[in-house]
Amino acid sequence: MHGVGGYQHEELLVRLTDDGKVEWDKEVGNEWERQTSTVSAEVVSEIQRTLNTVDEDPFRGKMGPYYVYIDTSVELQVRMTAKSGQVTFLLINPWSVGIVRRTMPKDVKTVVCEIDTLNARVSNNPVHQMCKASNKSP
Repeated sequence: MHGVGGYQHEELLVRLTDDGKVEWDKEVGNEWERQTSTVSAEVVSEIQRTLNTVDEDPFRGKMGPYYVYIDTSVELQVRMTAKSGQVTFLLINPWSVGIVRRTMPKDVKTVVCEIDTLNARVSNNPVHQMCKASNKSP
């Protein structure tokens, strides 16, 4: 996250490994602490099946911004395993909390919502409003 006056903040939103290990950063006081948990093999398979339906061809180095945020910008760095192998890209302002600048492609939204839903599952954060309609049970 970038903000007014040179403000910068970086955190691990969520990382999932093939064996079901999940990591994310949680604010504890004024510090960010790495948290770990696990999800079942069924959850890992469900996420992988969803990601396998995504056409990763349009994903490229830097995409967006999709929304205009007041006084801030957000960069979501994504590294995922897709049908064709590792895919890495950067999304600018992916969450629908500002003025629409560009329509987010369906497959990009699918990836963002899988990330958001997994984060909600392990961190007890709410699922973002834009992901609730397409959300499976958290």
